[in-house]
Amino acid sequence: MAINQKKLHHCKQGHSYYKSSNCLTCPACEKLKKPKFGFLSGLAAPARRALEQNNITTLKKLANYSESELLNLHGIGKTCMKSLKNALAASDLSFKVKTATINLEDPVEPDSKLKLTARQFIEDLKALQLDSKSDNSKFYKGHIAANKFLGVRMLNIFNLAKEYKLMPLGEIEKLLDSDYYEVRMGAVSIMDFQARDSKLGKERLFELYSLYLRKHDRIDNWDLVDRSAPYVIGGYLFDKARAPLYKLAKSKQVNERRTAIVSTYFFIRQNDLEDTFKIADMLVNDSNELINKAVGSWIREAGKRNQKLLLVFLDKHASTMPRVSLRYALEKLNPELKAHYMSMVN
Repeated sequence: MAINQKKLHHCKQGHSYYKSSNCLTCPACEKLKKPKFGFLSGLAAPARRALEQNNITTLKKLANYSESELLNLHGIGKTCMKSLKNALAASDLSFKVKTATINLEDPVEPDSKLKLTARQFIEDLKALQLDSKSDNSKFYKGHIAANKFLGVRMLNIFNLAKEYKLMPLGEIEKLLDSDYYEVRMGAVSIMDFQARDSKLGKERLFELYSLYLRKHDRIDNWDLVDRSAPYVIGGYLFDKARAPLYKLAKSKQVNERRTAIVSTYFFIRQNDLEDTFKIADMLVNDSNELINKAVGSWIREAGKRNQKLLLVFLDKHASTMPRVSLRYALEKLNPELKAHYMSMVN
């Protein structure tokens, strides 16, 4: 029986190595090429090379491929796929799902049973009143007299919105114009689901971004902002100039100011923290508690990624910032640091 003998090879960089196969890849060079950070750093060399050769170097690019497409690449196996799936899930992404092409302007889904219209959505939402009754007026911090409430539980609204995630933009706008708080919550939930779906394209994300800003007067409560701003506004601006956020931070409207800071949550998830702290610096002494809580919460979340930046911010502002902001910001710090910064309060 023939036995493969290992042969001595020399790479262009001067490394010497033995291999019995015809593969002339130098192990030492591959080790130097291996990234220290990111999802590629946890992959074996053959899998990493397969992705790099196809310019799949970020999780966003990876999400543009289906599992079957990746498995067709030489070097990608089932073990590797599990690691890739986990990396995508950690960033709220997933592999592309091969589905039939859907025209978003068509008001009917492929099964022809669900009409993606505002009228139908509202009818389905009202039907949920029979299953669950909730006093949603307790969540509303604006002028309650100008609003109506159906009393449908939030989870039911979100689940229904997911069924209508392909609703045309014009129909979403009709939902935003509703006097019912839960209907508007459904609208921003549909906007969020669409903004998260990379398959719908950059043009649709721009349309969602524009609709949000144009109809901001209808996104008139803190939870409507929080439900949609991170992906609709933050997701669109992530690779663009962030000037619109600073303009919103100077607004006289409290919910526009909240949008400014809340939108940066998308950036935080990408370890891009600069704008969160800059906008927090602008809003740190805001007179509205809804902004105070948002500032404290968002710098806390940014601090989970980089505690040093949080401490620098607290060194500057802890003695004068609203107590509620400080309490929210300190939640994840150790007892010694909490005591130190609370002692600075005037």
